[in-house]
Amino acid sequence: MIEQYVFEVTRRLPEKNRDDITLELQSTIEDMLPDNYEEKDIIHVLEKLGDPITLANKYRERPAYLIGPGFYDLYIHTLKMILPIAAILSVITLIATEIIQNTDLSAFPLIITIFGKAIWTLITTIIHVFSGLHLSSSY
Repeated sequence: MIEQYVFEVTRRLPEKNRDDITLELQSTIEDMLPDNYEEKDIIHVLEKLGDPITLANKYRERPAYLIGPGFYDLYIHTLKMILPIAAILSVITLIATEIIQNTDLSAFPLIITIFGKAIWTLITTIIHVFSGLHLSSSY
């Protein structure tokens, strides 16, 4: 269990630090265990050390952020502004395209078609806005 725990911590760290942290962590765990330890003692020590992911983050030289704290507020503000605009423009474009391309459909089938495609369009628009990617769509 100790080896598995140490592996779970160190696999999330840069390779250059893994060997040193492995030795340090194994030594720390051994120091925390009593002389004649049993499996329950190991479990207690590992629970005391906490989640391997959290412990690995403490060993990092710099925090790992997708969006750093300095840009988080700006990111949220931009999302709140861009998301409704992108969603509305996507749906309007979809409606116009469907009306122009499907002149032979009666009103009810056209509404059902637009409604179904609008849901998919909104989902893909939200994904594009959140990720910041512009993927060409097929409609």
